[in-house]
Amino acid sequence: GTNTVDSFLNYDASYVNVIPKAFHETTSYDLENINRLGIVPPSKHDHEILKWDEFYTEDSPDKVYLSTDFDRAAYYARHAAELYKKKKIKTKPVVIQIDNLPTDRIVADDDFKSNMSMIQLLAAMQSGKQVDSNSYLKSIRSTSQFGYKGRIPASMFTKIHEL
Repeated sequence: GTNTVDSFLNYDASYVNVIPKAFHETTSYDLENINRLGIVPPSKHDHEILKWDEFYTEDSPDKVYLSTDFDRAAYYARHAAELYKKKKIKTKPVVIQIDNLPTDRIVADDDFKSNMSMIQLLAAMQSGKQVDSNSYLKSIRSTSQFGYKGRIPASMFTKIHEL
């Protein structure tokens, strides 16, 4: 018919100016600090759990990570809660929702840039072109994940989902 994807979804899925719905994973243990400070890059705090087992690459210290997929964020929130559980800290997974996140500080997810070569290969095969691994749009379209350079203040939070 005459419907476009955007009209079907009831939001702009181009991701050019804003990310209509973004989700960040965390835990109830960290929520008080996050509500006070915002979502803060790993280089700005010393929470070992939030450094995801020292997995961050050199490109990561000044970014926070989000997804356009609620279920993916929920998976990572559960993972963080399990890491705390191993340290005998009781907590629950939480997903923070941010609506209409401006794209001026959005960057490609580190996994897409480095560890997701198979996803990049599949994207290249579909388009017939080499994939720009620095493209946040390609990162979102291929993995639903992206980075945000800097802090996201709590005033931007739309909803807190306790799992």
